[in-house]
Amino acid sequence: MEPFATDTQTAELCRVRPGDLTEIARSLFDTMLGLPFEDECPTGCSDSGTQLEAHISVRGCWSAEILVRAPEELARQIACVMFKLSDGELTDDDVRDALGEVANVIGGSAKGIVDCDCDLTLPSVDVAATDQKPCSLFRTFQCNGLPVCIAVIEQAVACNCSDE
Repeated sequence: MEPFATDTQTAELCRVRPGDLTEIARSLFDTMLGLPFEDECPTGCSDSGTQLEAHISVRGCWSAEILVRAPEELARQIACVMFKLSDGELTDDDVRDALGEVANVIGGSAKGIVDCDCDLTLPSVDVAATDQKPCSLFRTFQCNGLPVCIAVIEQAVACNCSDE
C-alpha cells in the first residue's frame, strides 16, 4: 500500500500540478544533487526497510504540508552528496538534516509556483508512520534506483491573492 492516497475533493483544487512537482523533483535530485532520477518508480514507495519522512508546512495565503518519504538508504546517499561525506562519516543528524533540506527546497519551489505571501516552517524528519495519509497530490519517483514519494496536503484557506 502506498503511504499516500489522493483526496479527490482537494486534488482538483490543488495549486501545485503533477507536472510542476515532477519538474521540482527533477531539478533537485538530478540537477542540484546529481543523482540519477526517473519520473516513475515501478515499485512504489512501500519499500521494506526503514522509511524516513520529512515534513514542512507552508502558511499564509496558501496553506499546505509538504511530505517527502524515502528509504533511509536514499536519505544517506543524499546526505553523502549534500555534505560531501562518506557514508561512514555521516551521523543520524546529518541524514535527517539532508532529507529535511530536500523538503525545504521542494516546499520553497512549490511556494514559488503558487506565488503568494506565505512562509515555510522549519522541516522536521522522523521515521515514517505506517498509516496512509490523504493528500491533494502525490507522486512516486525513483532516485538513484530507490523510491521517493512527495506529497502535497493542501488546506483550504481564504485567499485574497491576485492572480496577476
